[in-house]
Amino acid sequence: VKLFDFLFHKSGPMEGQPRGYCFVNFHTKEEAGRVIHCLNGKLALSKKLVVHWAHAQVKSLSPSLLLSHPLTLSFPLSPIQSRSATICAMEAKLQMMEENPDGEEIPGPLSLH
Repeated sequence: VKLFDFLFHKSGPMEGQPRGYCFVNFHTKEEAGRVIHCLNGKLALSKKLVVHWAHAQVKSLSPSLLLSHPLTLSFPLSPIQSRSATICAMEAKLQMMEENPDGEEIPGPLSLH
């Protein structure tokens, strides 16, 4: 593990409490891939871990980017919105895979939920 970055609430009634996810950087892409494979879906403290590649946030949003890239919100979504967000994320991943046909993962930090 190269870097372990926990996120905490900055204000409000939960200030200082963990937000429920973190980012982990590894020395190599292969090491990160093994961790994704081994930890995704495992239980930790009676909660199921979700481990996947994290992607850089888009800095400037043009109308075309708004249609093709889902945004991550930091508050709980309703089941309908959550399903919609999941579909958007899957579509974005498929588009990224189409744009990168050699099948090589794009390096980046992992996101642990």
